[in-house]
This record gives sequence, C-alpha cells and structure tokens, in this order.
Amino acid sequence: MQKIVLYTGPDSPKIMNENLLKKPSIVIDGQNVAGDSKNRQKKGYDWNIALQCAKHHHNDGSDVYLIIPCWVKKELPEEMAQYAKLIPIYIGKDPSLDDRQVLGLTAVEDGFYVSNDKKMSKHSKGDLLSRTWCNDRRIEYTITADGEYIPQYPPKWHSRK
Repeated sequence: MQKIVLYTGPDSPKIMNENLLKKPSIVIDGQNVAGDSKNRQKKGYDWNIALQCAKHHHNDGSDVYLIIPCWVKKELPEEMAQYAKLIPIYIGKDPSLDDRQVLGLTAVEDGFYVSNDKKMSKHSKGDLLSRTWCNDRRIEYTITADGEYIPQYPPKWHSRK
C-alpha cells in the first residue's frame, strides 16, 4: 500500500492512505440508463449508453458497478467488463429489486449512483436511507442527440471530503 505524506505545517506531517484521495464508487442503474425513456420509445434498451456511462466514470477514476437484470448479460457490449463490475440479478416478479440493489451497494460503497429515477427513495424501508440521502447521491444524466452521455453531478459530489 502506497502512502502519501501531506504537510500541514513545518513539523507536522500527516500520512494518508491513497484510497482517501480516490474518486467515490459509482453504481449504475443499468435498466434506467440503457432504457432511458427517450431511447425506449425509439429502440428499446440501448446498452451502448450504459457502456458510455461506465467508460466515463471509469476513466474519471471511480470504481464502477453496473446492476443489470440477468437476462441482459448476452446483450451487453463485449468491452463492458473492462469498465464496470457487472452485477446481474434475477428480478423475477419484483420490478423494484434492481433499484434496491443500486441503493444498497451505493450505501455500502459510500458512493454515488447514476439514474434519472427521482423516486428511488421509495424503495428504502425505514429510516436507513432518506429521500435527502438518495437525492444527494443521485447523478442525473442527459443523452445528447448524438447519443453522448452527459452526467449532472449533485452538489454533494463537489463538496465531498
């Protein structure tokens, strides 16, 4: 493990683990990103948009996780595994299971999640994850006419320590 020494004064070195300087983990709500309503109207799920999302955050220095239904794995672009840890889940008759997995992994990783679903907090039971927590951790995005993924980071992204 590499250590980085930071000096806060002439005689007071501070030693930090390099992991503290790393970008936070990103959890991608695969069905939401690939099935963005604008894309779905045109052609169903577009897993290339999820690939762009994963590439963007991976290249930015984050560990990236992609939550996907298990039936999707054969439809993913081949290089997806280079940019994200794939987490296929069996959704069955519970259409909100993937959203709960996104929130749970985001909480465990103390990271952020990519989704345009503004009501993700409804999937959290009890007081563990509040609506504010969900909104603070959600990275919204737009898809340009050319199909480019553009993230819109929440204020918490810029104020994290």
